[in-house]
Amino acid sequence: VNTGVGAVVRRGSTSSTTTRHSARSGRWRPRAGNRNQQDTLPDGEEAVGQVVTSYSEVVKVLLELEDLPDHIWDARREQLTAARDVALNAGELEDVATLESMLEQDKIGSMELICVIRKLLKKAKVKLMVGDKVSVSTIDWLQSSGMVTDVFERKMALSEPKVANVDLALLVFAMVTPEPSIELMTRFTVSLSKAGLPFIIILNKADMVSEQECQEWEDRIKSWGHEVRCVSVKTSKNLVELQETLKGRVTVLCGPSGVG
Repeated sequence: VNTGVGAVVRRGSTSSTTTRHSARSGRWRPRAGNRNQQDTLPDGEEAVGQVVTSYSEVVKVLLELEDLPDHIWDARREQLTAARDVALNAGELEDVATLESMLEQDKIGSMELICVIRKLLKKAKVKLMVGDKVSVSTIDWLQSSGMVTDVFERKMALSEPKVANVDLALLVFAMVTPEPSIELMTRFTVSLSKAGLPFIIILNKADMVSEQECQEWEDRIKSWGHEVRCVSVKTSKNLVELQETLKGRVTVLCGPSGVG
């Protein structure tokens, strides 16, 4: 999950005529009186994923393939097989090869979908956040697209950075170009401490300064009571240790632009 200073790029009461909370599912559902046939989705026709990037009109949703129900994976195979047959009949051999490769993919790893947001959610003024757990329907596996139809209840949410349902935050700054902003660092640490979300301050571009300068910054930040790591994306310095720390966690990255 990645977010910038403002955002990358639910819940409480909403409009009394559009949504309600379902205790059974823990998600927002349209009121029966406001559903129409076009809006109704049969149970089990949705995949569940997590918003990793949010734009003005669409979101990017990450699906863990091993978590997909078998009938969703079967529907994917049917869609790709039909597209392959059409390409084969048209003599589009390059497309056939691509589709065959997609059909051979094992149900492991993850993939991202670019998703529009269901109109009922927009009418209810439900604002999606990076980290939200969502239901996705009408998936086009060829175009890697779909529609967000529902939003699960949040475990937690932050206003700065604007994220939900994360386990850890990495506050990423650079040693140089730009130099660390104490003001911005303080804003983030105060917000995260208030929310009770663990965080680590990352100082990138360690390859561009001396070991002494890195140590001075580490000592300074540790004196404030915060965990800090000096790293270099360019040389991979201390990245293996950082990756071990992140294993099994949903992590948000935030900080100013240009930090690498």
